Amino acid sequence: MKYTEPKPSRLRNHKTLVRVSAWCFLLLAAFYPIFSMSEPVLHIGTEGDFEHFVQALKNLTEVQKAFWMIITLVPLLLVPAIMGYYSALKPHASIFSGLMLLCSIVSALAYTVSIARWNVIHLNIATLWNNADIAGKQGLQSLAIFLDDYLGDIYGIYLGEGFMALSLAYLGLAMMQTTRFPRWLISFVSLTSVWLAISLLRVQYTVFEGVYNWGEMLMLLPLCFVALSFGMFFFRQPREKKMAHYKTAPKLEEDHNKHHFHYKKKFKHHKKK
Repeated sequence: MKYTEPKPSRLRNHKTLVRVSAWCFLLLAAFYPIFSMSEPVLHIGTEGDFEHFVQALKNLTEVQKAFWMIITLVPLLLVPAIMGYYSALKPHASIFSGLMLLCSIVSALAYTVSIARWNVIHLNIATLWNNADIAGKQGLQSLAIFLDDYLGDIYGIYLGEGFMALSLAYLGLAMMQTTRFPRWLISFVSLTSVWLAISLLRVQYTVFEGVYNWGEMLMLLPLCFVALSFGMFFFRQPREKKMAHYKTAPKLEEDHNKHHFHYKKKFKHHKKK
């Protein structure tokens, strides 16, 4: 009876992970331009008109509110998307792939919390705005601006974009450990990571705002998601690293037969003497 070595569960599930990962990257790429175009409408700004901001929130229909609820959950797609690369790269770069997954989880949660401020906090402030007196409106305005800066800058930019840049950097380093990914994909991922890292400085230095706008104009991040979606198919069949100190059952049987044949031959030779 021929011995068949069972495949690890990671290899059995990898085909499904590849499909889920590819589609999640495509969904992220599709929703990103919509989010970028809609963000200025719901952003207070340092010198923006708060009355205009509140009015924009009040004018949102139920369909638009439902749409923004979906937008709030979109960043969570980053976790199943990156799981495909984690499954493919874990045998080749376990440390880099683990750090990549960890940074992706932090980035996805930070983006979700940052976007949720529009659906949870700002909509409630807009509801309370009409019934508030002058002092109450000033308090609501101060609270909204503080939370917008806190959740928008710290969670959305520093944590969301920062850990996204780290995740892409670790992904590029992990892909360098194998020859199965094209060099153009590694270069594109590395370029996007550097762009995100430099764009973090725009909060403190306005000169870096141009770098961020340049990447936004070229749609660098969604194009990177599309490239990662197609790149997932370069690694359909991951190969496990062979462990030198382990022997499979056929190998053990072969060694046993060789040793037994050698012993019988030696025994016959001594018997003739």
